[in-house]
Formats: sequence, structure tokens, C-alpha cells
Amino acid sequence: MTLTSWEQVTNTLESAIRSVPMRFQRVQPDRWTIHPPGRQRKAIEAKLTEDWLTFEAVPVLDTRDLWDLLQQPLPGLVRLVIDNDHLKFRVDIPVDSPTLGDVLAAALECMNSALTRSTSVRDDLSVGTSVATLAAACEDAGWPVHLREKGLSLTVNLDTPGSIRQAVGGANSRGLTLSTELTILPGLPGAELQRAAAIFLLKTAGAVRLARPFVRLSDGQCVLGFEVTWPGSANAAAVGHALAALSVAAELTARELKALANPLVATLYLKDHDIIHEHAMSALLNLAADLIERAAPDRESAAEYLEAHRQYVDQ
Repeated sequence: MTLTSWEQVTNTLESAIRSVPMRFQRVQPDRWTIHPPGRQRKAIEAKLTEDWLTFEAVPVLDTRDLWDLLQQPLPGLVRLVIDNDHLKFRVDIPVDSPTLGDVLAAALECMNSALTRSTSVRDDLSVGTSVATLAAACEDAGWPVHLREKGLSLTVNLDTPGSIRQAVGGANSRGLTLSTELTILPGLPGAELQRAAAIFLLKTAGAVRLARPFVRLSDGQCVLGFEVTWPGSANAAAVGHALAALSVAAELTARELKALANPLVATLYLKDHDIIHEHAMSALLNLAADLIERAAPDRESAAEYLEAHRQYVDQ
């Protein structure tokens, strides 16, 4: 980003903050503290990097049931993530957005709604028209689509080498959505698996842009995955970033989530996820997935996984 464009982005951000309106202080050249209206509201921290603006705030939430939190709707692009062992609300905005000022103002309003636990619902969406707009944006971004259900939804192949993963696009009361389902669990899993899967999804969300983890209960099954939602229209640049983010999230989590469905793996993950480096934990979960796919005898596979887990802990 050139100095001129950097100044343009910072000016656009500060104009958007004033338009909401909110108070703010520029605490560093690339950081702002933003104060939503109301004495009890948490401050929103804004950070500008080379290509992205990020808003973050620490919510007042009961962290004992992360599984339940992943079933709750959030407004707009707001996501729940775990970063440095802290639960946060986060919004990522690419600075190449052609309507950056409007996007930033909407993002701040959504962050304020999330902090006050209010979720806006739209009643002005024409589903067919909206999906057609989303499909056009995907095509313009270089992602071919397949329309389904007479144009009421669409599918897009994600960029996941070695596996076939799709995103499904549609419109609902929260806006336009692209989502990918990574694991379907039969019935309601036990408490340990619920918490292990929730922590893993939230930590992954903290490491990638845009993708919001979700848990959906449907027809006696639990569906785990990631989504990106826009409360308004989505242009080609936004859709391109979203599909790239969903591809990365799927690549990082699909096999690992299947491994966490194993009770032994889930138990050990909960025990040591905060002391084993994320890359090492990913390697362990991939080992578990390999053992499960190999259909190795239970005792042998459990012993091999336990030994590998112990070695990583000892490091």
C-alpha cells in the first residue's frame, strides 16, 4: 500500500467512525480505539495492515458453553474467534473494497449489535434476485457456479487440493451467505467432543480471515463448518476473498474435525491444546485421521497416537 492510499484508507476509516457515530482515539499510526455509545459497551480496537482493516472487541459471554455460542447468529461479518487464548468478536475488511466507507460503517454497526447481543434481521431480500447477484459476483471473481433449486441457491467448488469441497450460496434473513459443511455428526455428541470441536473451530477462525465457524442441529445431526455472511450486497472482490478464506478453513480443519470425533482424541485435545503448538496439534490430529482412515486395530492405533501425543507434550 502506498503512502497516499494508506492515508486514504485511514481517512475513510475515521469518516466511517464519525458517521456511525462513535468516539475514537488514534493510539498508533495503524491502530484506533473506538468507543460505541453507552457506558457499558466494550471498546472496539481497529488495526490496519497492508491489505486489511480488522475490528476486534472482547465480548461478555459465558465461555463454558462454546458449542452453544457457535449456534447463535451474529450480525453481518462479525465472527467469534479464539486468538491468544482469548475469545473475541472480529470483523475483517479488505481495503480493496470499492465501497470501503459504507462497508466500514456497516461493520461498526454490526460490531455494536454483537456487543449488545442484538441481531438484525432483514425482510427486504428477494431470494432469487439476491442469489443471482451472488452468482454473478462469484463468476466475476473467477469462481464458476452451479445454480440449484431453480436459482434459489448455488454451489461453488473450493480450492482444496486433494479433496472435493464445495461452498453453498444462498440468501436468508441475515443476508447473503456462502458456507461449507465439513463434518456431519450423527446425533448430539458428548460434552467433551462438543467443547473440543468448538475450541478447534474457534482457534482456526482466529488464524484465518473472514470465515465464521458454525454448528447447526438438523434432522438429528450436528453439522460443523464455516460461513461468510453479508448483510447487504456482495461484490466480486468480497466474494473472491470469502471463497479463498473458506478454502483455507476447509483445508485446515476437515480431516482434523473427523479425528476429534474419536473420544480418545477429543479427550487428549482438551487436556493439552493450550500447551502444544498449533502446528504440532494439527500434525497430531492428522495422524489420528490417518489411523482412523487406515481402520487400524483400536489398541494399536490408540497406542501409536498416545505415544505421538506424549512426545509432543514432552517437547
